[in-house]
Amino acid sequence: MKFRLKKITLAQAARESNVTMIEMMEYLINTGYRSSYSIVDFKKSRKNLKPFLKESHKKPKKYTR
Repeated sequence: MKFRLKKITLAQAARESNVTMIEMMEYLINTGYRSSYSIVDFKKSRKNLKPFLKESHKKPKKYTR
């Protein structure tokens, strides 16, 4: 599989297999795939993406009359 060889992304693998990304992740987990993407990597990515999040994704302000 090209994804396991790091030739394509998870999204590309899902698209080529005509499944959703969630279904592709479930397939990979069920077939023993282990990601090299760590919790530390995830936290760094989340921190780096934070400035790019749209205003609508932020917690709504409390409504006052």
